[in-house]
Amino acid sequence: MPRRIPVRWRILALLSLVAFVNYFLRNALSYAAPSIRSEFQFTSAELGWILGAFNVTYTFLQVPGGIFGQKLGPRLALGSITITWGVLSWLTGFVPALMAASATGVLVSLVVVRLFVGASNAPIFPVQAGTVEAWFPPGRWALPNALTSSGLSLGQAMLGPVVTALIVAWGWQAMFYALAPLGIVAGVWWLGYARDKPSQHPSMTRAELAFIDAGRSSAPPSPAAPDSIRAALVNRDVLILAASYFCLNTVFYTFSYWLFTYLVESRGLSLLESGWLSAAPFVTG
Repeated sequence: MPRRIPVRWRILALLSLVAFVNYFLRNALSYAAPSIRSEFQFTSAELGWILGAFNVTYTFLQVPGGIFGQKLGPRLALGSITITWGVLSWLTGFVPALMAASATGVLVSLVVVRLFVGASNAPIFPVQAGTVEAWFPPGRWALPNALTSSGLSLGQAMLGPVVTALIVAWGWQAMFYALAPLGIVAGVWWLGYARDKPSQHPSMTRAELAFIDAGRSSAPPSPAAPDSIRAALVNRDVLILAASYFCLNTVFYTFSYWLFTYLVESRGLSLLESGWLSAAPFVTG
């Protein structure tokens, strides 16, 4: 009789799939950028506004996104935003067609859609962290978090070859139509299988539940102090982590947003060649 895979690892596999889909959908626009620029004659600054709009709402809604996840619960929160990614991916291809008579109209429409994409992406990592905390025993959270990070890196790595092939075959707008169902399918799958707490899952055994709850305090959590956020903002360890994350993401977003465009426009490589080459940093990193 084959050994049964624990439910917590099945939840983690689905969580990693959601992370994979997240990066696949959120950064697909970076690989359409040269095609969009060629069609509408956007400057680099205008292209920067389109790509960077995501980060405005993504940054400022991180904390509200975490609160959203706490209020709604990981199952509904993550399922709803994942479906939203799919809908917004479809709109990224569709909305510019409504404004095609004006390059300015296309620019504005893409910026607005990207603002919504950033807002819908903001809760993912707070919700993922809460899911790992609930489904794995205290002291065993590092590996699950690393595996979900691998899912997003894999999604970013596969973007280049897959998305450029779709663009070459059907065009940049059709590429977004083809990718949109990924978010909807992943979101519905998560809603159908995931639960907020291990004890709520129909496949959970008593032995696995005891393992997950080992070492947890049975006392209810104490209410947060009024100055807890202020104390966290001036905490030395938090500031160091924030600074390191700032440096990490400066490099990450430079590569994920601009490497493909650089290879196509500055190095003269084809879309397919650039797609494969742009995957290298994310495959190794």
